[in-house]
Amino acid sequence: MRGKIRWAIVVGVVVMGVGAFFAQRAHDAGQRSSAIAAGAAKAGGDARTEAERVAAAKAHEDFLAHLAVGKAWVAESIGLELVPIRGGTFQMGSEQGHTDERPLTQVTLRDFALGKTEVTQAQWQAVMRGNPSRFRGGDQPVENVSWDDAITFCRRLTERARAAGKLPVGFAFTLPTEAQWEYACRAGTTGDYAGKLEAMAWYDLNSGLKTHPVASKQPNAWGLHDMHGNVMEWCHDWFQDHLPGGRVLDPAGPASGSFRVYRGGGWSGDAGNSRSSQRFKIAPDDLYDGLGFRLAFRRVQ
Repeated sequence: MRGKIRWAIVVGVVVMGVGAFFAQRAHDAGQRSSAIAAGAAKAGGDARTEAERVAAAKAHEDFLAHLAVGKAWVAESIGLELVPIRGGTFQMGSEQGHTDERPLTQVTLRDFALGKTEVTQAQWQAVMRGNPSRFRGGDQPVENVSWDDAITFCRRLTERARAAGKLPVGFAFTLPTEAQWEYACRAGTTGDYAGKLEAMAWYDLNSGLKTHPVASKQPNAWGLHDMHGNVMEWCHDWFQDHLPGGRVLDPAGPASGSFRVYRGGGWSGDAGNSRSSQRFKIAPDDLYDGLGFRLAFRRVQ
C-alpha cells in the first residue's frame, strides 16, 4: 500500500459556536442578504429567483448568527463533533513523495468543517444500523465500509437534519475533498507529518495490528485526531494520477474515474503511508478493515 478556530459541532447534541469569527461572518452574511434584497426590489426583475437567493443568504446568516451567540443547534443524536477549518492557501503535494504527489499545487480553500475524529462504530449504528467492522468497539472507528457506504451515511444524516430544519440552505454532511483532507491534516505544517508520529498515530509499529478508540492519541494543531493513523479515510474525489499543478480554488478532482481517493495512515501501514501528502486509490465499491471515513460539513451548492 503505498482551523483553526475553536468551536465544535456536536451532531445531535449541540452545535456550539463562539468567537468573533462567526460573529463577523454573520454580520457579513447579513450585509450580503440585505444587498441582494435591495437589488431585487430595485430591479423588479425575476422576483422569484431573487427571493430564493435572499432566502438562501438569510438561512446562512441565521445559521452563523446562531453559532456566534453560543446557542445549541439540535440535530441528529449521534454525538459527532466537527471542527471548523478556516479557509486559506497551502502547498499540496510533495517533491520527495511519489510521482502522483506532484506537481506541487497552490490550493486555496473556502471555510469548511471536519470531524474531530473518524466516524465511530456507535455513530455508524445510530444512522445505518448494523456494524460491518472487524475490530469491534463503539468508540473505535467504523471500517469495512466502501465509498458508496460512506456516501449513504452522509446522505441519510443530511436528509434527517434537513427534515428537522437543522441545516442551512446549500450545506450538507459529506466526505472531504482530497485537498480539504490534506489541508486539515497538515494543520499549517509543511513537512511529512503534523507532529511526532508516535504521539499522534496508530500505525504498524505501535497499533498491535488493530484499531483503537478514536482520540486516544494527540490531536494536530487544529484539534483533529487520528489524521496520520488508526484507519485510512475516504475522500470525495475521483483519483487522478497527478495533482493539477499551478494555482487552484477548491479543487474537487476529475468529473469521473475508476477509483476514489483515500488518505491517511492506518493501523497496518508503515510510517511512509502516514505522510500528510501520501495518496491512495481504490474502487468505490471496495472495502477492507483498514479503511473508514471522516465526516465533513461544507457548502455543496
